[in-house]
Amino acid sequence: MEEIITKYNRLDNISKLYVLKFIDFLNNENQRKNFDLEAYKKKILNVGVWTDEDIAILEKNNKGFKNWKVYKW
Repeated sequence: MEEIITKYNRLDNISKLYVLKFIDFLNNENQRKNFDLEAYKKKILNVGVWTDEDIAILEKNNKGFKNWKVYKW
């Protein structure tokens, strides 16, 4: 471990940042391996669904936006 610390301390600041980012990447990879698919499936089942009425309101507003007149300066 001392060898790693010695080598790390010899790096310039940008290289140290790369090392830290790489360590973060490796930690995230380990988290992905421990990913609980069943818990994720339960979580996304609670995502809301838009009704036809919701979509109709959005489409109506979209038509209104298209009819706006842009004033020239």
